[in-house]
Amino acid sequence: MLVGILHLRLVELMRRNNIEKAKELLKKAKDKGVKMVILPSLFPVGNVIEVYDNTKRLRSLVRNLSEKIPGQITTTLIELATESEMYVMTGSIVEQAGPKVFLTSLFINPYGEIIGKYRKVITSPRERELGIASGKEPVTMDLERKVGVLLEDDLLTPEIGRLLRLYGANMLYSVMKPWPLDFSKALESSATAMAVQLGLPVVVAGGEVVDKYNNLLGGAPSMVVLPDGSVYDMAEKEDSLLTFESVVLLQKSNTVRRMTDTPEEVFEICKGIRKLADERARSKSQVKWREPTTKKEDEEKEEEELEEG
Repeated sequence: MLVGILHLRLVELMRRNNIEKAKELLKKAKDKGVKMVILPSLFPVGNVIEVYDNTKRLRSLVRNLSEKIPGQITTTLIELATESEMYVMTGSIVEQAGPKVFLTSLFINPYGEIIGKYRKVITSPRERELGIASGKEPVTMDLERKVGVLLEDDLLTPEIGRLLRLYGANMLYSVMKPWPLDFSKALESSATAMAVQLGLPVVVAGGEVVDKYNNLLGGAPSMVVLPDGSVYDMAEKEDSLLTFESVVLLQKSNTVRRMTDTPEEVFEICKGIRKLADERARSKSQVKWREPTTKKEDEEKEEEELEEG
């Protein structure tokens, strides 16, 4: 499957302008034979959560963007999928689910059907401050191969990648939100480290966000990394289309020398961690509340139990 990353320079909150940019790239992608595209984080408004320090402003942004699925933004994304006749993996959108708010990625087929959904597991300190909740567990999607899904801070958390590897993922697709520009090298290093540690190709869809005066606020790289840590391809300019053939990428990954692999011992450790977590959850649910007592009352109860025995 030929996959395309839309590496866009989004203008903050300029929906119509950003959608038109995306449509232009989607037309190019369709002409090239692309079957699936990956969109940037918080498309079509741009993600500024990590580049602004104004908590009040960010709370207002999250509140205004949050919507149930399906909703206005979902409708826009579905229209892009049907008009381009492609599969679409979205970056995070702000999902309102009852009292909780999640950052959620959707998988939409060319007929406009939502065929998969992933709520981001790892949230940043700032996102938690804004009241964004964590999803329950990582998700894989069966495309031509089993693909592990990462959203933003998931890429910075090796444990999520390990779990996806345990779930049988053959490669990882990640969408990364914009960060201040001095984080760019760290983001590249994180993608490289995960590819090397897991022995899997890692695909990252980034992009940039600017204000209405075209001042650059933040960004993230769009890149494809092989298991040996080498960069297979990277977006070099704004508003560009980065493509790769998923089968070729896997074949290429199988020809490079892996520095490591995920041994069975790690799988067993992960299973052990899951077992401990399940036991902890069960023990919490079995704890019963007891009114506090004084030492004298406890001694009297012990005496009563001895007499009864």
